[in-house]
Amino acid sequence: METQTTVVKSTIRNIGNTLNQTEQLYNNITEKEQQLYEKMSKIQNKTNDLLDLLMKNEIHNLYTIITNQYSYETETLGQIVTAPREGMIHPSLMTPQELASTLKTIEQTIKKI
Repeated sequence: METQTTVVKSTIRNIGNTLNQTEQLYNNITEKEQQLYEKMSKIQNKTNDLLDLLMKNEIHNLYTIITNQYSYETETLGQIVTAPREGMIHPSLMTPQELASTLKTIEQTIKKI
């Protein structure tokens, strides 16, 4: 149980780190959007305007990727928390090898009793 708690805490820390990285990337995106706005105000050449629009699209795609990553991490955490309700162990908590090893240890302990 302690190992599972440690893994859950580690997973939560990883999600926290992901959220921090997401926030940092979001701040970078905001800064880039501001830069894009300033460039669009100055540039008259239509070709350059088109390139700026492509940059805006890339920023939007990055934001979408970040949002999807956050959604995935949140969903994974939800699955980790709810899996025990169904009597299952989420695969991110224990690998099949760890589970097999634990079951063998339990089996040996029960045989001794």
